[in-house]
Amino acid sequence: MKPYKVVIAIALSIGILPMDLSYANESVDVFDFIQRYECGSWPTLRAYFDYKWYSIWCGTPSYKGEMITREEAMKRFRWYVQKRIDIVQRDFPKVKWGQMVALVSLASNNGTCYKYFKKHWVNEYSWRNKCDKVKIHWKLKALRGLTIRRNHEADLYFSK
Repeated sequence: MKPYKVVIAIALSIGILPMDLSYANESVDVFDFIQRYECGSWPTLRAYFDYKWYSIWCGTPSYKGEMITREEAMKRFRWYVQKRIDIVQRDFPKVKWGQMVALVSLASNNGTCYKYFKKHWVNEYSWRNKCDKVKIHWKLKALRGLTIRRNHEADLYFSK
């Protein structure tokens, strides 16, 4: 692979360059979209503490000390995302494909904002400016990676 292609691939994967914003149709794969943010390039097959609980590769639920194969990690990831797809389709049955992908990504990573939007409907300002924060030492703090992810989700949801 040419060096410039490697640099572009890395930049896209960590959110330095914007993703393709042709979100109007079903060209965006929900699993790929979420995998871009939840999974590193190399699988972490040993459970790790992930903000509130233990996860194992791609943010799938786990328990302390668990080790699994890459195949099991992918199986769990697909199951976890499919459950979120089912929830979004139940809660927001009339959204377009890109909106569904954005909501699935949000539900996979920020249940609090997802539940707020379910109750009060979706708000672009909140999505971009409130849902990218986590509590650190009892204070809400925006994280660069989450801000990038929330903006990509909002771009996807609010694209015309």
